[in-house]
Amino acid sequence: MYRSFFMRILFTLFFLLSCFPFSAQAYLDPGAGSMVIQVLMAGVAGVIAFIKLYGKQAFSALKKMFSNDKNG
Repeated sequence: MYRSFFMRILFTLFFLLSCFPFSAQAYLDPGAGSMVIQVLMAGVAGVIAFIKLYGKQAFSALKKMFSNDKNG
């Protein structure tokens, strides 16, 4: 019980602090752009791999969820 309450307080504090950011004084070097591109390419590759491996099951499950069958 106390742990859940403590976690809620921590989450709320973190959320409030992230809503009001302070000045970061950050520097983006040229390598940051290539890292962003790599992350985007990895995301696309992950989506393609997911569709290749689990596409039929995912689409059939979605088809069952959104079918207009009134059998029940």
